[in-house]
Amino acid sequence: MQNTSETAIKLGPTYTDEQKKLKIRRCILSLYPHSETLLKAVRDKFDLLITYTLPDTWNFNQITDEVYPKIRILLENRIHFYVLPKEWITAKSGLVEIIAEILNLRVVDILQIKDNKNQEIIVGRVCQILTSDNTLNDILTLIKQKLNIPSIQYFGEETNSISQIGIIIGYSPTPQLLKLIKRLKIDTLISTHFNFEIEKIAEDLDINLIGVSDYITNLGLLKLTQLLRMEHYDIEFAFENLKPSFKTF
Repeated sequence: MQNTSETAIKLGPTYTDEQKKLKIRRCILSLYPHSETLLKAVRDKFDLLITYTLPDTWNFNQITDEVYPKIRILLENRIHFYVLPKEWITAKSGLVEIIAEILNLRVVDILQIKDNKNQEIIVGRVCQILTSDNTLNDILTLIKQKLNIPSIQYFGEETNSISQIGIIIGYSPTPQLLKLIKRLKIDTLISTHFNFEIEKIAEDLDINLIGVSDYITNLGLLKLTQLLRMEHYDIEFAFENLKPSFKTF
């Protein structure tokens, strides 16, 4: 996997020529460097750990006492550590498009918005449903089945018919984005984050919201693991499917 971001490599050589010299035999993918994942990597002698994200406490510019033991485990066991570049989220055939495919959606357009510098940035995709099961309840049921979690946060009437869906991963919706979604005639937004303000604006604009949390990324990581197995048949790949630790009532 090519390093396309200056911040992607966390432990290991950053120069491409040096990366090519490394002989990777076993690689494990995980949502983030959870303690269980680190223990599995050490126990089963993996030499590369790939994660989607890092907790805020993992600041390599200032390593705290809480994080140091975990980093030392990786160093002492010669486990290289790579964080997927954020470009993977919205890239062609990247995370958002993988999620769309898994949810039986067809990507019809990119979803982009202007940032603080007035530059266009891609934040997601516009999708259409490929099946006749097109109510909000149908989508919620499908997501719960795919994620294998007991509950999903959502806003909207379950009987609402859905035609176009926006998918945003790793980006917090803004009022500006919701207004754009309304203009594009997107009736439902799937996102990893939204707050009370966004909920109220969505209510005013008659937009359904589905909050899937970062755990939906597991679906993309599993697919990525499968693709890497086919592309690098001489390397053993494993996927650590981390589940939410919170309880539902």
